[in-house]
Amino acid sequence: MSGLDLVSVIIVSSLMSGLLALVLFLMRRSYPSHIHGLGHWAVAAMLWFAVTLLFVASGNPAFPEYPLIYVSNLLLLLSNIVYLKGLQHFEGRPAPWRRWLVFLGIMAVVTIWLTFVQTDYAPRLFVMILALGAIYLSTLVATLRFKTRRLPIHLITWVLVAHLSVIALRLMQLGAVESFFEQTLIQSIYVGSFAVAQLLYSIGAILLATDRLAMENARQARYDHLTGLHNRRSLLQQCAEELLRVQRGQRGAALMLLDIDHFKRINDSHGHQHGDRVLQHFARQVGGILPPGVRFGRYGGEEFVVMLPEADAGQAMEVAERIHQTLDSGHPLDCKVSIGLTVWQEGDTLESMLARADGALYAAKEQGRNRTCTA
Repeated sequence: MSGLDLVSVIIVSSLMSGLLALVLFLMRRSYPSHIHGLGHWAVAAMLWFAVTLLFVASGNPAFPEYPLIYVSNLLLLLSNIVYLKGLQHFEGRPAPWRRWLVFLGIMAVVTIWLTFVQTDYAPRLFVMILALGAIYLSTLVATLRFKTRRLPIHLITWVLVAHLSVIALRLMQLGAVESFFEQTLIQSIYVGSFAVAQLLYSIGAILLATDRLAMENARQARYDHLTGLHNRRSLLQQCAEELLRVQRGQRGAALMLLDIDHFKRINDSHGHQHGDRVLQHFARQVGGILPPGVRFGRYGGEEFVVMLPEADAGQAMEVAERIHQTLDSGHPLDCKVSIGLTVWQEGDTLESMLARADGALYAAKEQGRNRTCTA
């Protein structure tokens, strides 16, 4: 490790950060706008790219050393703050910039003294480690507050823990190195940890965004975008699985087909946006009174399906009556509903139950609507 070429490590890290910044910028342009944070992470990677170039240049006699060190230190702090802001925006917890701008302002003044007046490496390193440690600890807290704990956020969290451990070790060995490019074991570990960690932070950000997109695509494949209920495909799959359990255990089940009465008239009289609100209100109201374990989803248009596991005709009729009462509360979006109800019979398939429920629904409409009929 003591023979590690730190300049080569920094250059490789710089090139990789530049590529990751480009990837993040392209993702920001192509991903849905509600997936936040990509712009912040792209800027953070680009700033790290600039930081590494400035650090390399500061070690070259052809360039002014201390101005480059000063700017690179401030950009290093800024890049990690921007990354933190990206995590907060991604999770929907945007925090004001004010305290971080004050923090950067204080660090700008302090590092002027430590760079141009008191030029020893150790005091400047001490202050930078404390400042970076504060940013990384804030970032760690932000990752621990994520509601969904999946692989990408675990990766970022553990990289932060490892990186904080390295800079804490470096702080304990403060006097062991006198310059940034000194070829010692502790300095190689310190610089190498930055090179690896910054790349892993960007990779973690890319994984976060792609994981979020994959989850949303999976959800869209299963749920109706308007009501938030299971869509027809997902609903029928769940009902079929429930029916298999019924067939194995002979526990019984009831199935209801619900159709909002005169829904076309609602759309024609009040417009399709009002009709959409009626559907959403219907889904919320009915979903709120159904017992746990019930399968409920949108069958298509203004039709919905409810499957009640382990329910007989009497229990299912009680649920149907509660649905009618719930939709008759006087709310401006209340509607009437016709319900066709059937219970499982030995040898039934989902198709046969749906057919009987559809026949019962037709009877309910023929008898004046806003009622439940059984078959």
